Amino acid sequence: MIRRIEFRGGPPGNPLLHALALAGGALVFAALVLFSLVAFVVVASVIALLAAIVGIRVWWSHRRAVRRASSMEPPAGAGHVIEGEYRRVATGGDSRRERGDPER
Repeated sequence: MIRRIEFRGGPPGNPLLHALALAGGALVFAALVLFSLVAFVVVASVIALLAAIVGIRVWWSHRRAVRRASSMEPPAGAGHVIEGEYRRVATGGDSRRERGDPER
């Protein structure tokens, strides 16, 4: 005689088995939540570490460029005074004052 095992869907009829199934499901759910939290922390830590490395590299490159620019010799003629004359060019209403005309 061949016994046939059939699976019935739904909760078990025995209350003890029902409680064990509920507790097992809760444990599996808690384990999955904990695993996903750990995975999130690991991924976030890797991203934060990479961002810090890139940020430090950009800062270091900028720092080196500023030091290199400040240590360069000034261009030829820098620091010398350029002498010359200037003349004020009248525009619009300023020409009457220069000629001595009274204002209206």
